[in-house]
Amino acid sequence: MDAVRIIIKWNNVTPFLQVATGILTASKQIWPHAKEDGQLRFVDIFSCKVNVEQRVVGYEALDEKGIKSLYFDLYKEKIDIMLRSYFDGIILTEETYFWISEPEYYTVTVLEAGKRALKSVRCIAFTIDKMKAIDLVCHNAGDMSENGSNTYSVIERIEPGLLPRILESIWFKWDKEKKEYVGCDIPKKFCHITNFGIG
Repeated sequence: MDAVRIIIKWNNVTPFLQVATGILTASKQIWPHAKEDGQLRFVDIFSCKVNVEQRVVGYEALDEKGIKSLYFDLYKEKIDIMLRSYFDGIILTEETYFWISEPEYYTVTVLEAGKRALKSVRCIAFTIDKMKAIDLVCHNAGDMSENGSNTYSVIERIEPGLLPRILESIWFKWDKEKKEYVGCDIPKKFCHITNFGIG
């Protein structure tokens, strides 16, 4: 699981009144994680002004472009919790930083395979819990196999954003005798295809 680093440079802190303002910058680790000199590599994903008063947190854009909502919306709740906790008996220094784990996204897709091509592909579930996704497939939840006509099921871990990469895939094949999905290798005829879950 990747991590996002949050750094806040405070320019006005009044601990007694629980008031502070500063500039927040969120940065994401990029691969490879280390530069040649061993330093971690990051790319900034959004910046904004942050205002805290009596445990109430507010955010403002730095310019007319606004705050990049995709990432801001994704991490805002966790940032709120961390900032409020800093005011519960902790005196802020000139700079605050913490890490947020980036959530993982999983799609569950069923495939009806023909002799030469796919007859149908349908994403039937979306979750942020890997074990939940596996449990859905292993228990044939909602009769996702449709009485065995959906020969394969695949769980794909995807990254958020435009044209996401597939970070991991777990394949299952319907076992007619056991009447359940069992783990399998990716079929050779599908090796060149990815992103079944979102098309």
